[in-house]
Parts: sequence; C-alpha cells; structure tokens
Amino acid sequence: MLLVDDDPAFLTAAQQVFTGLGEGNWEVLTAGNHAQALDQLSRGHVDVLVLDVNMPVMDGVALLHLVQRTYPGLPTVMISGAATEEMRERCTSAGASLFVDKLLDSDGYSACSRRSIPWPRRRARADSRA
Repeated sequence: MLLVDDDPAFLTAAQQVFTGLGEGNWEVLTAGNHAQALDQLSRGHVDVLVLDVNMPVMDGVALLHLVQRTYPGLPTVMISGAATEEMRERCTSAGASLFVDKLLDSDGYSACSRRSIPWPRRRARADSRA
C-alpha cells in the first residue's frame, strides 16, 4: 500500500492506522508528493494506492489520471480533509475505487478496508523507503 499526502503528520498517523488494520501483514509505504509516489510505484510493489486530493504541484486527481495510464487496474482510494459530494463525484468519475473523508477515525478506515478493494493480504517486502 502506498499513502500519498503532502502533510507529514497525517502520513505518519495514517501509516500507523493502516499498519494496525493490516495486523502487521501490509507493507505501508508513504510519499509526500507526486514525484515520490511515482518513484515508489516504479519499484513495482504497490497493491493499493491512497491519494490525497489536494496537494501542491500535481493534485491527486491529476496523479490518478497518470497512474491509471501507467498502472492500469491499480486500486486507488482518494482521500480529502475538505470532502464534498462534488469532490467525491469528481474522484469516482476519474476512476477512483473509493473516496474517503480524511478526517475519519480508524473505525472509518477499517470500514473502507472491508469494501470490495483487493487490499494487500501479505507483506510484499521488508524494506520501506519513504
């Protein structure tokens, strides 16, 4: 799993939440911008992509379009701290598998982990370079 967000504090917290949800079986990588995300993706060990919608330089929807062309079929969850129904529609229309309000607590993330997204079942690699 790759979490992409420009807020380092959120990345740390979300990484802990998803690591806990995966009960130690998921490798949870992080990236602070689109360039780091593309670098992680090029390494070929990402099963699910979680993208913040609002990021500088390249926003999450633009990155989603690029990822879909380069890595078709990669399940992608879009997140936002300023979630609106219009934003949700924009993201799902762009091909996101799921849209989640970033401000949900861990129970909310747990609920989305039970959706029809093929979440990682096992640790792909032991090393994480974020």
